[in-house]
Amino acid sequence: MLRIRQQERWAELYQRALFEDDSSQLQAKVKEAKQAIRQRARELWQADSAGHGIDLRERHELETALYFLNLLQSIGTQRRAT
Repeated sequence: MLRIRQQERWAELYQRALFEDDSSQLQAKVKEAKQAIRQRARELWQADSAGHGIDLRERHELETALYFLNLLQSIGTQRRAT
């Protein structure tokens, strides 16, 4: 049950960042989502180190989410510069 809530948390924050249409809020939403993703990745790493099975699908989803958040952040930075 806790695992599901932790997975839902990072996914919810990720979606909020992706669909944020207020450019003044975008960077904060991206930062918050990235922190939640990194936290979840640490939890998965610790679970794997403790000998518990890990969810490779979720690990892949985390990597993909970070990629797109970095891309979104980069686009936002470029727009502010122009």
